[in-house]
Amino acid sequence: RVQTLAGTFVLELFDDIAPQTTENFLNYVASQRYNLTVIHRSEPGVLIQGGNWRFNESQQNFSEIPKDGTVPNEFNVSNERGTIAMAKPDNSPNGAVNEWFINLQFNSTFDTTNGGYTVFGEVITGMDVVDFISGLDRVVHPQIDFGIPIFSFNGGSVSNNDLVNVTMAVLANSYDPDSGLITISVDAQSLGLLRVSFSVVSVEQGIIQGLPETVEVLTEPRGAMSTFDTATGRLTIPEIAVDGDI
Repeated sequence: RVQTLAGTFVLELFDDIAPQTTENFLNYVASQRYNLTVIHRSEPGVLIQGGNWRFNESQQNFSEIPKDGTVPNEFNVSNERGTIAMAKPDNSPNGAVNEWFINLQFNSTFDTTNGGYTVFGEVITGMDVVDFISGLDRVVHPQIDFGIPIFSFNGGSVSNNDLVNVTMAVLANSYDPDSGLITISVDAQSLGLLRVSFSVVSVEQGIIQGLPETVEVLTEPRGAMSTFDTATGRLTIPEIAVDGDI
């Protein structure tokens, strides 16, 4: 879930075809390093880009977020409209680190240059928000080479409310219609923090069945986690994402 002052959009990540890229992206999400970064590049009708810069209002300048190492290129999917891909320096096929961009059209050149730009997910709801951001006015700043989308600017000081800041969080609970699986993150008290999938046995009777082979241990809590009361055996799911809708 990517929240901005312009609205919210939801991403589905392709961990099966770009596993290292997805893991890298989620590490930044989990550590909250992407939070309060700005969309620092907008090319209307082409792309919007973020994942690197935070704005300091008092100093009126930008600072870069702490970075991990580079990620091996995993180009497998075309840069179609609505997909999210990793940015990287020119002539550096394996140079992706933390910056990402969302394609606003089919950017075919991104499939054939620099080893191909790795697509690792897509926007499943809220593409209208992405389009709105790309349509905002843009300003330039000496630290950044691109046009920065901005809500309003009259030539004075800039505030964070003028910029498109993002806050990201992994949706804790989701239903995948293709696989028929409900996957939840759950605080199971003495059993710990777990991630587990359930198969739907009967929609009519409301019966689901846990799949023990899917259980994994989480190292930290996630927002809107499910809870399991070991005394009563009651599982409570506060919210669930279905095709990006909550």
